[in-house]
Amino acid sequence: MLKGVQGVICDWAGTMVDFGSLSPVAAFKEAFERYGFEVSFKEIRTFMGMLKFEHTKAILELSKERFFKQFGRYPNEEDAKSCLPLF
Repeated sequence: MLKGVQGVICDWAGTMVDFGSLSPVAAFKEAFERYGFEVSFKEIRTFMGMLKFEHTKAILELSKERFFKQFGRYPNEEDAKSCLPLF
């Protein structure tokens, strides 16, 4: 019988390992483009390291005035779900 911790899995991709990778940025960019809303690499990279849903909400909050100009309303939680990238 095994006792104690046998292994640990950490998701550090893009945070500690492969820092500066553009793969997550590209996934966010594509997800927002599918939704019909353009975001910049700078806007995406501002929140790297956050949970994906929180990251998506933060990008929408940062760009909410542009979102309002384009869609006539401010972004909400449903928009964040629709813009969530698929990894």
